[in-house]
Amino acid sequence: MKNIELLAPAGNMDNLKVALNSGADAIYLGTKQFNARGKVQNFDFEELEQATSLAHLYNARVYVTINTLIFDEEIQDIFEVVRKSIQAKVDAFIVQDLGLAYALKQKFSGIELHASTQMGINNVAGAKIAQKLGFSRIVLSRETPLEEIKKIHEQTNLEIEYFIQGALCVCFSGNCYASGILFGESGNRGRCLQLCRLPYTATKNGKKIKTGYLLSAKDFNMSKRLKDLIDAGVTSLKIEGRARREGYVAAVVSTYRQILDNNLITTEKHQQTLQKAFNRGDFTQGYFNGNGNIIDNSIQGHKGLKIGKIIDVKLGKKFNTISILSKHKLNKNDGLKIINNQKEICSFSAMDLTQKTSDVYVINTKAKASIGDSVYLIQDTAMEKQLAQNKKWIDVSAKFVAKVGHNAELTLSNQNGIFATVQSEQQTQQAKTIPLDKEQVFSQISKTQETVFRVVNVEVELDNVFVSKQTLNQMRRQCLDKLQAAILDNYYQKNIIETEFDFDKSNIYPNQQTKAVIVSEISQVIDNYDALIIAPTVYSTEVIRNLLEKYNTDKPIYLSVPALMDSVDEIMVSKIFEDFPQLCVYGNNISAFSYNKKVFASPLMNISNSLSANVAQMLGAQDICLNFETSKLQAQTIAKKSQANIYVYSQGHMPLMTFAHCPMKNNFDGNCKNCTFDNDINYALQSGQKLILSRYKMAKCYFNLKSERLFDVKTEYNQTTLGQIFDKS
Repeated sequence: MKNIELLAPAGNMDNLKVALNSGADAIYLGTKQFNARGKVQNFDFEELEQATSLAHLYNARVYVTINTLIFDEEIQDIFEVVRKSIQAKVDAFIVQDLGLAYALKQKFSGIELHASTQMGINNVAGAKIAQKLGFSRIVLSRETPLEEIKKIHEQTNLEIEYFIQGALCVCFSGNCYASGILFGESGNRGRCLQLCRLPYTATKNGKKIKTGYLLSAKDFNMSKRLKDLIDAGVTSLKIEGRARREGYVAAVVSTYRQILDNNLITTEKHQQTLQKAFNRGDFTQGYFNGNGNIIDNSIQGHKGLKIGKIIDVKLGKKFNTISILSKHKLNKNDGLKIINNQKEICSFSAMDLTQKTSDVYVINTKAKASIGDSVYLIQDTAMEKQLAQNKKWIDVSAKFVAKVGHNAELTLSNQNGIFATVQSEQQTQQAKTIPLDKEQVFSQISKTQETVFRVVNVEVELDNVFVSKQTLNQMRRQCLDKLQAAILDNYYQKNIIETEFDFDKSNIYPNQQTKAVIVSEISQVIDNYDALIIAPTVYSTEVIRNLLEKYNTDKPIYLSVPALMDSVDEIMVSKIFEDFPQLCVYGNNISAFSYNKKVFASPLMNISNSLSANVAQMLGAQDICLNFETSKLQAQTIAKKSQANIYVYSQGHMPLMTFAHCPMKNNFDGNCKNCTFDNDINYALQSGQKLILSRYKMAKCYFNLKSERLFDVKTEYNQTTLGQIFDKS
């Protein structure tokens, strides 16, 4: 579809080639450093240059991800990554860190930046701040509802990118700290352990109420909502999956290419292809339908496509013989999964498969199953083999002229009018026996199978001449190389100029011995504090008034403005600030800078270096609490270089995840009219480690998952350089 970009993932060169051949308009990928998929193969700079050249031949763009938290000691290394990526002629960079974004715009004039989904942009206010920082595109968080997308499109000049397929993080983008805080493997640094995919036990007031994959989100599938997204203003449709196999990339990209080229009409075959490629939880449309029916607590892995059932089982000493009734064609080495009553029994490859009748298949396997179990296809080998053979050609026309006594000349041109011409090294001679004919010219000039080009038309002008096959082949190779260079030169017109940028201000801030306290309406305030941060569980004028009366103080009071809010929520918060003008902003998202008030930046803003601290100060943050994962030395370095007051999170129940979905609806069959949630539910890992589920109410409910253990790290820091935040909620 014209002007709509299909954006595909590439974790390695093979996947990039598959994505391009399957019809991708753009590719996003990571280098070996500073990207949120640190556990996949990724690209070194030699591969990056090859990848970018190949993509540009297909008129496809390449975006490099620099979407992790960064620290001061890494900034020069990141500049080098960007510098080499620019030399490789990438088209844009996907960035999480707001300070890095500002620095890159200052240092590399003409650079194109896209705001990563890790920035958590989910409303108009956040989008406008991103635009102010120099981003030309925002990758919206998956929690952003349709109406909010429309408003962002109407009220900004930004391109909008939105995920349409693939894994869905249960936590709000950028605010998942579980892996890093609990096990030292930071998701914000590309090392996520995917704790959300583990089984949990839920208890209510100490009593067990549920066991299962309580945090495992279904896969995203927006194929039936593409028209809604495009009409709302989305111009880039993004497929998740840099860690997925080639077969997945081929199946998903080719399917969406077909849908886009077919006026957004999706068929049952399309849906089946997507299910076979990877289907966790029978898919979800995320938060487009209320609070989001996003959790599949019974099966956390690839479920595939249901294709039949087991009708007979014969147990053997080494192998069992399983008979499957299925109208779906099965092939040897297909991947199968057996499910009974929404529980996974086993998965196996059908290596020893025989088709007994038109719809009965017999498999010898060590897998155990029972009559009546459902059978799901999780890898369709025939489909993936066929898709792997997809080849996207660049059609070219050829003109060959050979006259006696002149150098032969070959011209190749593409459909955009870009051309290249080469001549033979020697003048052609009159044929002594059989002269060159058009068929011979066409045969040799058309031998382009090892390239991306396909000769579709050959115009030939000949005298009675002789030209050897060797000469024709040499001219073809030279002309194709020249044409490729011409296409690449014509494609890349960016002129990015590097300038000096001094990020190290070394502006040592005076000694700080300050404290701040976060409280909710059920908390007790400690006596010694310098600022009060109130985090209500219900955002309303009445609740805020009661809190202010309860915690009567002449010290600065900050209202915690949630990271996740839509326009209706923003109206509620703006009304509170209007009713209580003395309140300042404790901001958990860059959208907090839109209130034109004094801002205290929370750890959820993910400020972890002096660049971000200074940019946050420029935007209005006089006080900054650093990201939870910032070390002692890093924090002290930031305090020395920043113009803002720098704090560390010193004590409290750390917020590990923020949810837009309702756990009560998803896991406990709850409903809004008769909600039984009373901050009395805990989740526990199999190791026994407990997490606290809490809720805050705005226009709708949002939830946090916090550490049960009270983190106390204040003794690690030099209190003459850093303030502290105590969370007493």
